[in-house]
Amino acid sequence: ASGALEIGGYADVLYMKMDDSPETTFALGHFVLDIAGELSDNVVVAAELEWARAEPNALSATETDAALVCAYLDYTFTEPVILRAGKFLVPFNVYNTRLAPADVAKLATAPFMNVNLIPSKWAETGIQVYGTIDTDTVAGLDYTVYLVNGLEGGFVTPLGTIIADIPSMKNNDVEWNDSDKAVGTRIGITTPAGFEAGMSYYMGAYTEDGKQDLTMLGVDATYDFEAFQLRGEYVDASVDGSTVEDRNGFYLQGAYKFLDKYEAVLRYDEVDVTGTSADRFTLGGNYTVTDDLTFRLSYEWSSEVQDGLVGQLALRF
Repeated sequence: ASGALEIGGYADVLYMKMDDSPETTFALGHFVLDIAGELSDNVVVAAELEWARAEPNALSATETDAALVCAYLDYTFTEPVILRAGKFLVPFNVYNTRLAPADVAKLATAPFMNVNLIPSKWAETGIQVYGTIDTDTVAGLDYTVYLVNGLEGGFVTPLGTIIADIPSMKNNDVEWNDSDKAVGTRIGITTPAGFEAGMSYYMGAYTEDGKQDLTMLGVDATYDFEAFQLRGEYVDASVDGSTVEDRNGFYLQGAYKFLDKYEAVLRYDEVDVTGTSADRFTLGGNYTVTDDLTFRLSYEWSSEVQDGLVGQLALRF
C-alpha cells in the first residue's frame, strides 16, 4: 500500500577449516539491512546497508567494512517500462542481483569469477530502464538497459602498461576525472517449462584519461525441473592496454532437493585473470532449519587456494 515501509535483511556466520592450516575459525560473513518504501502507486525507494568480510577462500580479496551498497528510486511508467535512478546493483548476468545474498546462494563461497573477474557486489550510480514484455508466446522477455559512471582504476607501470584489477574498480560513485559513461544491457527469456537464459553486455572507459575501454560479455542459463536445478554463467572480458587484456570465467552448478529439508549441491568453477586458469570443485549439503534459516556445509578442492571445509548458517529476517 502507498506509504508502506518494509525493513528486512540477511546475515550469515561462517566456519572454516582449511587443510593447510592447523587453526579453525568462525567469522561473521555478512549483516545486511534492506529498506524499501512505497511512496505512491508509481514510486518506490529502496536502500541496502551491508557489513561484509572478505570472501572466504578466494584467490585474492580485501577486507570489507560497512557500506551503502545501493540506494535508488523506481518510477513505473507502465508495467513494461520502469525507470531506476541512483546507485543500484548492476544487472550483468544474474549472480550479482539475485544470488549473492547469503540466504539465497546455495553454497557459502561465491564462484571465482564473481570475486576475481567481476565485482561482487557490483553497484553503479546512474539510470536504468527495465521491465518485462509480453511477447504473446510461451516465452517471456525481460530487458534492462543502463547508463552509469562505470568502473575506473588501474595502475600504470614505468613501462607504460596497465595493471588493472577489475573487482577493485567498483564504487566509482562520482566521475571527477572524465565524463565518459559506461553502458550495459541484459536481455533474458523465461519459459513455463523452467528454462531461463540471458545475455549481458557492458562497455565503458576504465582509465582516468578515458582512453582505454573495458568490455564484458556474459551469458547465463538456468533450468528448473521439479526438485532439480542446473545453473551456469560465463563471462568474457577485454581490458584494453592492460598487461592481461583477455580474461574469462564460468561456473556450472547442479542442485537436488530431497526429503523436503535437504539439498545436495555440486559446482565446478574456473577463472583466468592472469593468463593461467584456476579451477575448483565444491560439494555441499544444505539443511533447511526453518523457512528463514539454512545450514550449509561444503568441501572445496582447488588448484590455487586451499582445500577445506566451509560451514555457514544463513538467516533471512
